[in-house]
Amino acid sequence: MSKDLESATSKPYYNIDRKGTLDAHTAAIASKYLPDEYTIRLIQVCKKFEYIFDQRHFNASDLTETTIKYYNFANLETVYIYNRSTAAVDLYKDNKVYKLINYYRDAFKDTDLCLPPLTVNIPSYRFYEKRFNRTFVVPTQITSIDKRAFYYSSGLYSIKLNTNLKSIGTEAFSRCSNLLSITIPESVTHMGESCFYDCHGLRSATLLNPIKELPSRTFGSCSLVNVSLPDTITKLGSECFENCVNLKNITLPSELKEIGEGCFDECSDLESIELPTTLTKISARAFMRCSSLENIRIPDGVRQIPRYCFFNCISLTSIRLPPGIVIDERAFERCPNLTIPQVN
Repeated sequence: MSKDLESATSKPYYNIDRKGTLDAHTAAIASKYLPDEYTIRLIQVCKKFEYIFDQRHFNASDLTETTIKYYNFANLETVYIYNRSTAAVDLYKDNKVYKLINYYRDAFKDTDLCLPPLTVNIPSYRFYEKRFNRTFVVPTQITSIDKRAFYYSSGLYSIKLNTNLKSIGTEAFSRCSNLLSITIPESVTHMGESCFYDCHGLRSATLLNPIKELPSRTFGSCSLVNVSLPDTITKLGSECFENCVNLKNITLPSELKEIGEGCFDECSDLESIELPTTLTKISARAFMRCSSLENIRIPDGVRQIPRYCFFNCISLTSIRLPPGIVIDERAFERCPNLTIPQVN
C-alpha cells in the first residue's frame, strides 16, 4: 500500500465522523486512486468536493471530454495516456501540460515534452536529446530560450520561433544535426555563442533581427547553402561560419566593419565573396583553407593582412590590395597560384 493511501486510511487523516461524513482533504487523497468518473459523481452530489481536481498534478484515469473540464491546468503537470482515444493529445498540441507519460503502446507516438502554460522561458537542457515528430512551435509567451535548451536534439527537424522571443542562449540549438532551416525573428535582441554550432543538416538561415554582432561559432560546422544576414551587423565573431563546406557565396552586411578570427576557415566551396567598403579589420585565419576561392578585393579601410589569413587558398589567383597595407608573414602561405601584387 502506498504512503498516501495508507495515510488516508489511518486515524489522524481518515476523517469520517459517526454520521458517515467524509471531509474534503481525505476525499482528495483517496480520489487519486479511483477513476475520475467516481470523483466527478462525488463532486456532483456535494459542493464541498468541487475543488478536488484543483489539487491534482496528474490524472488518475484517462482524460475524456467529460472529465477534462474538471481539471485546473495551472496545477496539472503530467498527463498519463491510458488508451488510443485520449484528450491528452490535444492538450499536448496546445502546450497546456508539462509532460506526457504513455501507458498505451499506440496512444501517442511523439516523445517530446510540453511546457507549463505560464512559463516564459525554455530552461537549459529542457529538450536535451529529445525527438520531435512534427514542427516544434515555440509558444507565444516564451521570451527566452536558455543555454543548451535543445542541445543534441537530433530529432528536431523544424522549429518555428515566435515573434515575442528576445533571447537565444549559448548553444541553444547546438548539435541539432537534423534541423534543416531556421528563421530568427526581428524581436530577438540577444544571441549567445554557438547557437547553431554543429547542426550538420542546417542548409538555410535567415536572420531578421537587427543585431550588431554575430556571435562566435554561430553557424560553425553547418551545411549552409543560403544565408541572409541583417545589414545592422558590424562584426562577424570568430569562427562564425567555420567548416561550412557547402557555402558557395554569401552577401555580407553593408555596414560590416570586422571579420573575426577563423570566420570562414575551411569553407572549402566558397568561390567568391564581396567585402563591403566599410570593412576595416580582417582577423587571422579569416579565409584559411577556402580552397575554392579564386579572387578577392580588399577594401581601402583595411590596414593589415594578418597571419594565415589566406593560408592554403589553393585556387586564389587574384587579389586587390589597398596602398600601404601591411602583410604579415605566412598570410598567403600555400597559395601556389597567387602572385602578390606590389603595394606602396
